[in-house]
Amino acid sequence: MPDERHKPKLTAHADPAAPSRRLLKKLPSLSEAFKPTWFLPTGHLQTIMTHSLNIAPRRVVHYHRQLLQLSDGGTVSLDWASHTSHEHAKDLAAILAEDTTPTISYIQLTAKCCLCAGFRVVVMNARGCAKTPVTTSKLVCPAFTADVKEVVAHLRENYVPAPTLLVGIGYSLGANILLKYVGEMGTACPLSAAISLANPYDLETTTAHLATSWWHRQIYNKALTSGLVKLIFKKARFLIHIRKSNRLSNAHNVLTSDTRVNLKLLAKARVLNDFDVHYSCPIFGFATPRDIYKEASSSKCMQFIAVHCNSHIASIAIPTLCLSALDDPICPHTAIPYAECAANPNVLLAVTKHGGHLGYYTRSSLDTWYIKAIVQFAKAVKPTSPDDIEIVLTPKVKV
Repeated sequence: MPDERHKPKLTAHADPAAPSRRLLKKLPSLSEAFKPTWFLPTGHLQTIMTHSLNIAPRRVVHYHRQLLQLSDGGTVSLDWASHTSHEHAKDLAAILAEDTTPTISYIQLTAKCCLCAGFRVVVMNARGCAKTPVTTSKLVCPAFTADVKEVVAHLRENYVPAPTLLVGIGYSLGANILLKYVGEMGTACPLSAAISLANPYDLETTTAHLATSWWHRQIYNKALTSGLVKLIFKKARFLIHIRKSNRLSNAHNVLTSDTRVNLKLLAKARVLNDFDVHYSCPIFGFATPRDIYKEASSSKCMQFIAVHCNSHIASIAIPTLCLSALDDPICPHTAIPYAECAANPNVLLAVTKHGGHLGYYTRSSLDTWYIKAIVQFAKAVKPTSPDDIEIVLTPKVKV
C-alpha cells in the first residue's frame, strides 16, 4: 500500500459531478506516492539536478522549426517534433517553452512521452529564446499573453481544427502565463485543456521569496536574472571568439537603437527587480516592477487583494491540472491557490511534499514522477478516450 505521507494532496471542487472530480478517476498516477530519489531528498537538490541535466541535455527528440511573425512585427518560433510513428496523429500537445529551449531535459522528456502516447507535439519558443530571431524590442514579459493568444489561434486555424484535442502545457513562468491566458479567454479559450507545472502563481510573493536569504538571492534570483540578461547580450563576453556565437539572439542589436532602454544599466542587472526596472517596465509600459507582478499573476495577489488583483484561475473554463511541490525553492508554497482551485470545478490541483522546482526525480534511475500524470491527463480530457487506456512508451523512456 502506498505511503499516505508521500501521496499528493489533491484539491478539487466539492461537487462529485464537477469535471475535475470526473477526470480524477482517470488519473491513477495522482493516487501514487512520490518518494524522491534517496540521494536527492530535498527541494534544493532536486532543483539542482534539473539544472545539471540541462547543462548538456541528451537530444531524444528532433524538431523542425517554423517561424511565426506576429501582428506587432515580433517573431516566435514553433518547433515541431519529428516522429514517423505518428505521422497521422491529430491531437496536439503544445508546450510553452517561454524563456527556455526545446532541448531542456524536462521538455525533451515531455515531448517524447506525448509523442509515444499518440500526440503530435509543438514547442513554442518565446521571442529571442532558443535562437529565435528578434524583430522588435519586446522579449519575455510575464504579464504579456498576446503571443500565446496568437500562437494558439494560429494552431487552431491551420493545424488543429476543433474539436480535435489541443492541450497546452506550461512550466514555471510559462505555466503562469498559460493559466493567465486561459483565465483571460474564459469560455472562449481555444485550448481543450491546460497543464501547469511549478507555477509561481503570485509573482509578487515569489519575487519577495527570492530575496529572503543569501541562498535565494545569490543562487536562484541571480541565475534567473542572468538567463534573461544573456537573452539580450548574447553571452558576448564569453563567446566572442566562438564561431557559433552568431547562432544566439540578436536582441542586443535591436535594442541598441531603442532609447527607452539603458543597456549599460541593464547589463549590470543582478536580480529580477533590476531587470524589470531597466527593461520590462520601459518596454511594456509599467511604472514599477510591482505593477508587472500584480498584472502578471495567474492567481490573486496574496498581500494586495484589493487593488487590481483579479484571479485568472477563477475564470478558467477548460479542464486544467496544476502540479506544485511544497519544497519548491523558487516558487513558495505560500502562493499555492488552494481556495481558488477548489472553487473552480474545472481545476484540479495536486501538491506533493517533495519534488523541488521541476525535479520530481524518483528511484536511482532518476525517473520523473510527473510525466505519467501529464500523459494520463492529456488523454483523459478527450471525450472518446476509454477510462482504462494504457500509456505505451518506447523503451528507455522512464515514467
